[in-house]
Amino acid sequence: MAAGGPPVLVVTRLDDATADQVITELNRRRVPVVRLDPGDFPREVVLSGTFDSTGTSGTLATASRRVDLGNVRSVYWRRPTPHTADLAMDEQTGRWAVEEARYGFGGILAALPGAYYLNHPWHNRDAEYKPAQLATAAACGFTVPPTLITNDPDRARAFAAEHGPVLYKPLRETEYTDGTGRALTVWIEDVTPDQIDSHVRHTAHRGARLPRRFPTHFRCLRLRSGPRWRLALVRVQPERSMGLVPRPHHHPPHARHHRPPTARSPRMTDSADLRRRLAAAVPVDDPAWRTALETVPRELFVDKGLCQFDGHRWTPVHQDVTDPGTWLELVHQDTTWVTQVGGTGAADATGPVTGPHLVQHAAFPDRAHVRCRRD
Repeated sequence: MAAGGPPVLVVTRLDDATADQVITELNRRRVPVVRLDPGDFPREVVLSGTFDSTGTSGTLATASRRVDLGNVRSVYWRRPTPHTADLAMDEQTGRWAVEEARYGFGGILAALPGAYYLNHPWHNRDAEYKPAQLATAAACGFTVPPTLITNDPDRARAFAAEHGPVLYKPLRETEYTDGTGRALTVWIEDVTPDQIDSHVRHTAHRGARLPRRFPTHFRCLRLRSGPRWRLALVRVQPERSMGLVPRPHHHPPHARHHRPPTARSPRMTDSADLRRRLAAAVPVDDPAWRTALETVPRELFVDKGLCQFDGHRWTPVHQDVTDPGTWLELVHQDTTWVTQVGGTGAADATGPVTGPHLVQHAAFPDRAHVRCRRD
């Protein structure tokens, strides 16, 4: 790829570790990048768009970059924060200003001439509705576990009693903060009938039966392998935590803490035998699942680091300072490995991260752009 040319516009929040990796690769290829978060408009972003019979033109400027709206190569739409109103505005005026920003600023970013989108924000929006996802999955012939969306406590209790074990999960990832502005999240939780009370009446809630056909501690992932796709099975054992919990802040990559390397030991550096041992130890009867465990290298999903939880905080373990054999044996233990806590990737963590907030299982590689959230 030739250096320079039109820029790639990366639309996401500041603490997006996946976008950080994409931008690093674009920089390595000398592709111009402009990163912005719609939540910074209008405080830190200035926009001027012009529309006439000749098309669209104008400029968009952040604190450090300026881009011609008619000269954007592509748009990588990740996880932007929502627009917010000036605190000096009253509530009604603030709502009006936020809507104007969403339809004006957001509308322009969604209509950049000639730009390729990954993914287009309107397509993301259309795909966000869980009921539509479930209906589409059923129409395509997939097995859909019994799922209830309701604000009726009696119906919720009956569903939990009939289909238990049942999981509660929010219908979408919505910004939620405490009184200090610190981000909070809701974890996925098992729900029993006696836990359901009148608070269910306040909004729509989703519950789904855990599949009985497969062990509940497994997750299936579709992987890209050259031009072909394959399925992989990974084992996860979610820890339990109730209610809203803090989301740790992201630590910059340049502040990474390095430990002294461990002593070399005569351990294996080929994971094939470790995969076979893991498959033999996992209680699963389906030979297809066992084959997946035996053939897919688990270390591919951990990348350069993982986090260990001691009940109070997450401690990062870095591959580049760990003996290769020790690293492979660690990765192939029959346990859940976490590669990202809050906005901090294990490979970039400067030290222990407090709080039980789990964002990404080792089962899912960062490059797949999949976040397995228990929030």
